[in-house]
Amino acid sequence: MTDNLAEYLSSHDIDFDTLLQVIRYLIAEESSDLTVEEMRDEMIARAAEPDQIAYVIGRITTEPERLEELALWVLASLWAEHSRRDQLRVLVAESEAKMPVVEVGILATSVLYGSYLLLTRGVRRTETTVKRKADGTYEIRTVTEYTDPTRLVGYIASIFRRLPGS
Repeated sequence: MTDNLAEYLSSHDIDFDTLLQVIRYLIAEESSDLTVEEMRDEMIARAAEPDQIAYVIGRITTEPERLEELALWVLASLWAEHSRRDQLRVLVAESEAKMPVVEVGILATSVLYGSYLLLTRGVRRTETTVKRKADGTYEIRTVTEYTDPTRLVGYIASIFRRLPGS
């Protein structure tokens, strides 16, 4: 059993559909089986630019290479957490044994939700500054910088830059 994700995926002959199924099963587990609408609503509620959620879902739905890029980023990010590898191996086995979901919109939303979950905890840097204003009151500013492994992920991160307490 290999610890190298590329070798693991290659040895199991994981195709595009199976990859998306793995992400879908993973997100179902992580989100306690939220519906597509509930995932979308949560992302919209947390997004700094809510209208961009539909845009990104539309983009990754019509551009399979972007959907695969984002799905692989989600999978690789989780694979990097050694404690998650057994769970991912089980999901791969389950995905290989079941018929794929044909609705690409469900898969696109699941993949975007997976990136949302990763990015909202994937903060590279947070800087909080407290300043006294001329009127004697205080102002607190927080700047959060997310990791940017790819341009698409960086773009998605900018949508979710508003976090609770910021």
